[in-house]
Amino acid sequence: MNQYDRHMKFLMKIWLGLLHDYFAFYFKLCLMCQQGQKTLCTNFWVKYETFLLSLWITYILKLIVQERKFEPQY
Repeated sequence: MNQYDRHMKFLMKIWLGLLHDYFAFYFKLCLMCQQGQKTLCTNFWVKYETFLLSLWITYILKLIVQERKFEPQY
């Protein structure tokens, strides 16, 4: 398995993990919102989504930098 395949496999694991977290937290927040805690839900959800997005962007940028280091020089 070459380095690109390892990156893609790892990226897919992260993506599936994020999807799992997204649905798990969305379900919990829906239950909280039904109990009348809408402000708490919204604030937490915005912070959580921002955190995940920043992690995701950081990881993608890291992969791009690593891939450029391994590109053949012509």
